[in-house]
Amino acid sequence: MNKKTICPLLSICLAAVCLSSCGSTEPKAADISASESMAAAASAEESKAETVAVNTDDFETVQVDVMRGEIYNTLDELIAHSTAVVIGEFTSDEGTEFTYSDPDAQKNMSWAVSKAGLRIEKVLSGELNEENIVLCENYGFKETDGKMKLYAFTELAPMNVGEKWIIFLSRSDEGSWWITGDANGRWPLPSQLGKTDASKFKNGRINENGFDEKLCKEIYERFKVE
Repeated sequence: MNKKTICPLLSICLAAVCLSSCGSTEPKAADISASESMAAAASAEESKAETVAVNTDDFETVQVDVMRGEIYNTLDELIAHSTAVVIGEFTSDEGTEFTYSDPDAQKNMSWAVSKAGLRIEKVLSGELNEENIVLCENYGFKETDGKMKLYAFTELAPMNVGEKWIIFLSRSDEGSWWITGDANGRWPLPSQLGKTDASKFKNGRINENGFDEKLCKEIYERFKVE
């Protein structure tokens, strides 16, 4: 995954209906470098992290540009760095943890990790014996200045409860599950391709610039997903 320099926040206004978001708590291990680079910077403030519940029909998206970990741009790379490739259903919102460079005042958010209960419907590659796991992703909802905001640290949009996805999974040394390779580790099923979700996002992305439809279709063909 190519690394970027920390840039200013960019806000985009979006409307959403019936949203429930996904998330996590623990920083990633070496192979899960997307989360690891930021988690290391925020680890000193982990005890100050905050958990919130989300129930809103309207929010603003804040794309936080940060130093990133590995981005795998080919299917072989994704498979090689994954513990398993699965079709999973988002079943429950397990909360979100935030860290701040100024934790006492809860200012200057440096990281957000949301947790999602994930039911494993099918294992496409690798080994995974658990039927249910908690998946960690790098975004979070928080009310700021009287408005609900989605803070996103990759291009991935939040999942909604009931949705099913093709997910490349990696496990950290601490035992938590993460999406492999930053924003290229979660893909829509063929029936979802090109459609917007309940939050008005398309193909699971905050914007479509990072969506590789060719790679997505290669995944369908390799794993015979219909």
